[in-house]
Amino acid sequence: MRSSALVVIAACGASAKPVAAPAKGAVPAAHYAALFEAGKSWRYHVKAKIQMYEPDDPKADASGQVIEDSEHDATCAVAEARAWKGGVMSRVECDQAISDSNDPLTGAWVADARGLWRVDELPEKGDPDLADARMVIASAPTAGKHEQKGTGDEEGFGESTEIVAEGSGWCVTYTSWGGDESYDTLCFAGGVVRGAAGWAGGSSHETTFELIR
Repeated sequence: MRSSALVVIAACGASAKPVAAPAKGAVPAAHYAALFEAGKSWRYHVKAKIQMYEPDDPKADASGQVIEDSEHDATCAVAEARAWKGGVMSRVECDQAISDSNDPLTGAWVADARGLWRVDELPEKGDPDLADARMVIASAPTAGKHEQKGTGDEEGFGESTEIVAEGSGWCVTYTSWGGDESYDTLCFAGGVVRGAAGWAGGSSHETTFELIR
């Protein structure tokens, strides 16, 4: 899981304006536009559960499972935001990790006319590389589920994306499987208002987070 210290660039503050977008005005789309507002911050309450089979552990229950629950608050902020010829890009950092793996919020984001993309990192200059990036949600989403299953050597592997409308916003859940299984959920209404993440293999890890301010 990605973990990083909270950084807010010095030039930003309460009066910071969203980074300039192309003239179309549709980039970034309204449901995730706050992810590209330099200095914008959010406070989340995070709940986590880890479950593992450890029958010899004194903390194990009657079935041999050890369950660890924890809670904490995390502040996340747009540490960097800039324009590129196709749209905008940003980097979100949190003062505490949202999840112990597959953190759904921390990291690099890109928006173009098509939608919102998650990338490994921002380029030092120039345009981001979206060739292998995953679109998280479209700029004009529609509810539904798309599933892709592997065949041949990839049989037993697959991924799915499900989008549902929620109030004035949208929730998207991405799931992948093959050996281990992982998922992440983000709910957008201007920014990210809540989400979840988890994975299961030899143990299971579940995290939920919700906006508190």
